Amino acid sequence: MPEEKKELEKITQKLKLEETLKLLFEKMPLGAVVVDRESTILYENPAMAQIIGVPKGETSRVLGQNLLKFPPVVKAGIAEKLKDLFKGKELRNLSFTYTSLYQKTSEIIVDGIPIFNEAGQMTYALILVRDVTDEKKLQEKLIESEVRYRRLFESAKDGILIIDYDTEKIIDANPFIEQLLKYAPQELLGKKVWEIGFLQDLERSQAAFSKLKKEGYVRYEDLPLQTKTGEKVWVEFISNVYLVNNIKIIQCNIRDISERKKMEEKVNLEHQQFLSIFDSIEEPIYITDPKTYEILYANKALKNTFGEDLLGKKCYETFQGYHAPCDFCTNKYIFDKNLGKTYTWDFQNKVNKRWYHCIDRAIQWPDGRWVRYEMAIDITERKKAEEELKKHTEELEKMNKFLVGRELDMIELKKEVNRLLAELGRSKKYEV
Repeated sequence: MPEEKKELEKITQKLKLEETLKLLFEKMPLGAVVVDRESTILYENPAMAQIIGVPKGETSRVLGQNLLKFPPVVKAGIAEKLKDLFKGKELRNLSFTYTSLYQKTSEIIVDGIPIFNEAGQMTYALILVRDVTDEKKLQEKLIESEVRYRRLFESAKDGILIIDYDTEKIIDANPFIEQLLKYAPQELLGKKVWEIGFLQDLERSQAAFSKLKKEGYVRYEDLPLQTKTGEKVWVEFISNVYLVNNIKIIQCNIRDISERKKMEEKVNLEHQQFLSIFDSIEEPIYITDPKTYEILYANKALKNTFGEDLLGKKCYETFQGYHAPCDFCTNKYIFDKNLGKTYTWDFQNKVNKRWYHCIDRAIQWPDGRWVRYEMAIDITERKKAEEELKKHTEELEKMNKFLVGRELDMIELKKEVNRLLAELGRSKKYEV
C-alpha cells in the first residue's frame, strides 16, 4: 500500500505540474520545453510543437525522450553544451541549426534556466526556444542588400555624398567624387557641403538644405561646381532624405553634365545664329508653339509692324485680334502626317489690312519640340496691281464687245444698201 500511495502521489504531482506548465506556457509565443533532472522531456508547449513541425492532430514524439540523447539534439551538436544546464548553470543565446524528427529545419536560439527546490537541488530545467529562421533570412537579405548597395555606391559613375541630417556633415563619399571634383573621399568626411568650396554660393547652399529638410527632396538641373583644382564643372544635383535604421540620412547624387552643357551651348549658339539670319530678312517671320499658340520668336520686320513686346503672347490675339485660335489655322497642313511638308497660301490680315503670301513649315526648336514657322511675304502692292489689271481687263472686254457689236451693225447696214441697189437694177456698192 505505501508503494501505491507513493505512485499515486507521483501521478498527482505530475498532473499538477502539467496543469501549472500549461497555465504558464500554453499561450506563450516562444517555444517552451520542461525536462526533469534526468533530462527527460516532460512538457512542450504549442509554440514548440509548431517550431519543430508537429502536424496538426498528431501527438508529439518528443515527450518522454531523453533530451541529451534525442537524435535532433545530438545531430545539432549541442548535447554537451546542454549538460551544463543539468549542472545548474544557465544557458544564454545558444544558437544552432535544428532539424526535427519531422524533417523541418530551423535556425534556433535557446535559453536554459535550471529550477531548484527548497533544498537547493535542481529538479527541473526550463528551455525557451526562439525560431529565428525568418529573422536570419531577413538579416541575410539585408546584408546582401547592403553589399549590393555598397557595390553600386563604389562603382557608380555619379558622385555620391551621404550626409548626416542633424549635423549636415558628410559621413561618406564614393570614389567617383574624386574623379568628378578632384577631392579624395577622405577629404570630405566631417565637413559641411558649403565648407568645401565646390559650392561657392553659401546662401544658396544653405537655403537649399533648408528646403531639402522641409520637403525631403531638391533638384538642380544645371549647377556649376568648382573642382579642387579650380575648374568649372556643370552638374545635375539631386538630394533625398531617407531613413536608415530610423535615422534620417541625406543622399546627394552629383551627375556630370558638362558634355551635355557644351552640346546645349553649341545648339543654342547655332540657334541664335539661325535666328539672326531671320532678323536680317525684311519679310515678317514668327515661330509659335502649335499647342499653346504662344509666340516663341518674332523677327525685326514683324516687330516693326506689331510692336516689340510679342514673346509669350497668343498669335491669334496679337496678329488677328481674335479671342480663340483662327479657324483658318494651317497647323493641320504642316504637323502630324504632314510633318516636313511646306504649305503656302495667300491671306489678308484683318488688323493691318495687308495681303501676305505665307510660307508655313514645322521646324524643331532647341528643346526638341516641333514648332510652327511662318514667313509672311507682303504682296499688298502685287494684289493692288492684280486688281488694277483685272479692272483694266474688264474695261477692255467691255470696249471690245461694244466695237464688235458696232462692226456687226455696219455689216448688216451694208448688206441692206446692196439689196436696195439690186432692186433698182444697179450694181452693189459694198463687199461684205
